[in-house]
Amino acid sequence: MFSVPEGSSLSAMQQIQLEHISNDRRKEWSEQLVSLLDKVHVKLERQNLALKKEMFPEWIELYRFEKRYAQLVGGAARRIKNLELSKGWSRWRHWYSDVMYQRQLIEGALNRMRKRKLSMAFEKWQYEAEEMKRSKYFMSGALKRMMNRKLSMAFEKWQYTAAVMKEQERKLRQAMLRFIRSKQFAAWNAWRAWCAEMRRQLYALGGAIKRMRNRMLSMAFEKWQFEAAEMKRQERELRGAINRMLKRQISMAFEKWQYEAQEMKRAQHFLHGAITRMLKRQLSMAFEKWQFEAAEMKRQQRELMGAIKRMLNRKISMAWEQWQAWYYQRIEQRKKLAQALGRMMHKQLGMAMNRWFEWYDDVMDQKFKLAGALVRMQKRTVSMAWEQWQAWYQFVIAPPQEEPYPEFKKAPPTNLHPVKVFQLGPEARARVRKAVSHCMTIEEQLNIRTHVRYPLLKQCQCPHWDCKCGARNREQLGFGRIGFQ
Repeated sequence: MFSVPEGSSLSAMQQIQLEHISNDRRKEWSEQLVSLLDKVHVKLERQNLALKKEMFPEWIELYRFEKRYAQLVGGAARRIKNLELSKGWSRWRHWYSDVMYQRQLIEGALNRMRKRKLSMAFEKWQYEAEEMKRSKYFMSGALKRMMNRKLSMAFEKWQYTAAVMKEQERKLRQAMLRFIRSKQFAAWNAWRAWCAEMRRQLYALGGAIKRMRNRMLSMAFEKWQFEAAEMKRQERELRGAINRMLKRQISMAFEKWQYEAQEMKRAQHFLHGAITRMLKRQLSMAFEKWQFEAAEMKRQQRELMGAIKRMLNRKISMAWEQWQAWYYQRIEQRKKLAQALGRMMHKQLGMAMNRWFEWYDDVMDQKFKLAGALVRMQKRTVSMAWEQWQAWYQFVIAPPQEEPYPEFKKAPPTNLHPVKVFQLGPEARARVRKAVSHCMTIEEQLNIRTHVRYPLLKQCQCPHWDCKCGARNREQLGFGRIGFQ
């Protein structure tokens, strides 16, 4: 029954009407009233919160910090209290995340295998979309810069100037701080260096102690590392060799392309350099002159500085050079002493080694002579012609102090057969003279001009070596008194 509050001024008729209102109507009015009160309450709370935010921002930050701190401390305390349960929960979460990730990968792979065409089309669309987006971005930027060229140039200039000024300001500030607080910066740098060194030593010491405690494990791990690296290298080389064997034509073509590309690049580099030097010949000459002068000045400066230092520190330099000489002498003496002691300790072995060396030299010499004899026997005609040409060349080209055939003082050697060698026509003799004159140097030609003695056209029947008919024969061949005509 709906009751009227006390102190109300409603009439009796109105009270009767209110009593006959249906339950649904009363329920609806109750809900509306409750919602209105809720709205008023929420609005008041918001106003109160806004007032608190305006009046007490530090309190709110402190409240949030304390709340977060309480959460962290509570979580840590709960994990410490339930350590095994926390470990199990963390392990399960890690395992579950790995399983779900692997499941996702497997499902993605299976979907791509089932819908291969669709996957390829989607990836192609992705690539094309990204490429079109990038091209559109670049194109729009290029068009904007072209349309607003002056503005773009001014903006880039401002950017560069601002960056340079900012960097200069930073460097100047750092320099001023170091200058003002030089002692503090020196102490700070020394402390940092000391900390880094201590950290390095602590790390090295900890590693050494761990390896000493777990020596067998460390040796096994290092052995495994070496074996794994070696197996990986062998696998890579074997895979490469198998691929080259299976795809031999492609490998040969690729290596050919590599060689050709490098050759073309090198030729292009040289050609570009040559063309640049040709186009800028004066500049190239000036630069090369500067290079030479700079290198020479640098060398002279180094030598001069060394001389000045030795002059200023003359006694130290003399002591250093004396110590060097003494040190090298001691090293040489120690080396010789070690060799002598080694020979004394291994006398029999040294004698056997020397005998083996002698035997090996004899065997190799006999092998060489036997091989030469066999080759001369197989190619007898070529050998005879080569020896005959050698004798003739030494006889004609040899200087005067070297007598090629001292035993033939009164008669020419009979094994050269000069008549057979030079029974040639005039054209052939001219070609021989021209070839010999081109192959010989000026000194050799001068030796021939002044010291040729043997008649080359026909054998001389005179008893003496220097005869006039020999000179006539030389003139007939073309040698004459002053050399080749």
